[in-house]
Amino acid sequence: MNSLKTVVAPREIKDQIERGSRVFGCEASGAYRLGEDITFCEIHYGKGISSWLQLAYSNLDSLTEALKRSFSIGALLEQELLEVHWDTPVPFALLARSLHEYERHGVGWSCEPDAVSGNSEINRVYLSSDKPTSVLSSNKMDEALSYGIEVSTIEWNKLDEIASQFLLSEKTLDGL
Repeated sequence: MNSLKTVVAPREIKDQIERGSRVFGCEASGAYRLGEDITFCEIHYGKGISSWLQLAYSNLDSLTEALKRSFSIGALLEQELLEVHWDTPVPFALLARSLHEYERHGVGWSCEPDAVSGNSEINRVYLSSDKPTSVLSSNKMDEALSYGIEVSTIEWNKLDEIASQFLLSEKTLDGL
């Protein structure tokens, strides 16, 4: 590991994203979902924290608005729709976990443009029960839980700084 990377536990990412999201005005359930989505993306695709920071710094209601746009992916199967389009792109970091849940139930997916990392800006998602699914292996999750995840030190420090503004910082709590 070099000084540009820091190893953190998945739970640390989830907790810090939740706290940071609350600082930026997300309600508890939205912050919880962001924590789950960003952690999943960071483990399996990378750039989840980077994507969250871009949203957080773009403007104050950007996190909430992007999260609301990502919710439409959950309604696709309920409405028997096979595609969803966004006029304002949604970061893949907010879609990856939901799409992989579909995969676990035999529904394949694709994105426009192709998703490369959490920073990929997605305009359209297609679902298909005809398309073969490639369910993610649990190897990355097992490794992350056992050894942690390497993340950018700069991004981690920015996230930590934001999250520390929510109620009491971890340093204060650790000192109690």
